Amino acid sequence: MSFEAKEMKEYDLIKIDSKSGLSVIFADVGATVVEIRYDGKVMTYAPADIDKLMKTRGQYFGKTIGRLNGRIKDSHLEYDDICLELEPNEGKTCLHGGFNSISTKRFEYEIEENERSTDVIFEYDSKDDEAGFNGNVHWLVRYVMPHDRPSLRIEFEMSPDQKTLLAPTNHLYFNLGGSKDIMSHVLKIESSKIMKVDDEDLNPIGPIDVPAVLDFRKGMKISEHVNDPELVNTKARGYDHPFVIDEDKRGGIIATLTGNGCRLDAYSDLPCLIVYSNNYPTTGMALTNGNVDVIHGGITLEAVEIPLDYASMLVQAGETRKRFVEYAFGKE
Repeated sequence: MSFEAKEMKEYDLIKIDSKSGLSVIFADVGATVVEIRYDGKVMTYAPADIDKLMKTRGQYFGKTIGRLNGRIKDSHLEYDDICLELEPNEGKTCLHGGFNSISTKRFEYEIEENERSTDVIFEYDSKDDEAGFNGNVHWLVRYVMPHDRPSLRIEFEMSPDQKTLLAPTNHLYFNLGGSKDIMSHVLKIESSKIMKVDDEDLNPIGPIDVPAVLDFRKGMKISEHVNDPELVNTKARGYDHPFVIDEDKRGGIIATLTGNGCRLDAYSDLPCLIVYSNNYPTTGMALTNGNVDVIHGGITLEAVEIPLDYASMLVQAGETRKRFVEYAFGKE
């Protein structure tokens, strides 16, 4: 295992090369995963202009997002005795924590090597009323790279000083092997229900049985239904849906993506997976895999709390909440 850190004026870059064949570049702004390579091939879908990625609000590639991921309708949130007016940053909606999301913050970091892994540990302290959310919160995001297998495990730890709602995730996009797009990739998700979203703003409404165009339980090519009128004739313009993971699958493999002879297994204790098929690309933007940004060029597998299930997001003062997602790479 080898690692190096490059200190810059506005952000730092950290590169870890594992004996397992996995190589990852991190950045301290947003506790970001800039790029993942396995066996020399790019596994992620991200801008080549790292400087712009670090400085641009609303570019979420590989960043840690929160305090709450996803969309909050009308930027207004009420649960229990908590009532918050949040920052709108997508029309009237608060998306991924607003303009001042933790995705925009510079984290402190350290590199820790032990017998089993090399870890990159990022920490940041959110202030009360930051982006409209209540409570001071200590964030710890630990990236674990085992010595013996090509895997990246992300561990979130959140410790508030008052009762508050917390539900972060990582917004990595994947394209296994650096294809022009992910249309030939095959995706399997252990989910028999999705959260229905409204057609106007894609805000979550409630759980429904998974419709045929979104049924990935047996594995399905991305191209099979991504351009189905049932999807493209809505604001989603493709896949942009929360999949509720079947209860007996949580904690194990919740999704598998294959393509170009590569395989990605996603593990998590989180109960939901947001799949977004890059339906609104930045046309012509250069990527680290040598291609340019196109519609359906990459796909997210964001492990999250179930939208609207605020009871599961509620963290008490003095409590430390822990969640994890792990991406394990291999050959198909």
